[in-house]
Amino acid sequence: MISVYRPPPSPANGLTLDIFLDEFGPLLEELEVTDAELLIVGDFNFHMDDLIDVNAIRFGRLLEAFDLQQHVKAPTHLYGHILDLVITRSAAVPLVSNFSVAELPISDHKAITFNLTLSTPADIRKTVVSRALKSLDVETFIDAVNLGGLLDDNLCLASARS
Repeated sequence: MISVYRPPPSPANGLTLDIFLDEFGPLLEELEVTDAELLIVGDFNFHMDDLIDVNAIRFGRLLEAFDLQQHVKAPTHLYGHILDLVITRSAAVPLVSNFSVAELPISDHKAITFNLTLSTPADIRKTVVSRALKSLDVETFIDAVNLGGLLDDNLCLASARS
């Protein structure tokens, strides 16, 4: 899961669309080589519902190039427009569902709620083989190493018992 806040570009902050795309694109390139589930959420400050907004179109094309899907379809800002996004891989099995957008009295952005479907990873079983080091005859072990020969576990353990 990745959370993003993209401040609106302005002369005061020196941010531009190109700076954002130059940073976000390489991040998507790194994520593309993994097969893990991917959820990107946040305030991207693009008017994704504006079909002629050049910046939103460029961002949408970037998502398409990485086979990503933006799921929010209702305005997320008090004064309109889809600014807040939920992005996943465009997979056959949906990772997110049941979207809802609700106004909150504490922000000019609305709350986005949704169901997230995650699979439980399979249990990993690991067999560990170890020696009974407490029963090891250190003298016999050192002799075997110094001789450069193979160490007979039974010999070391037998010597330790005698």
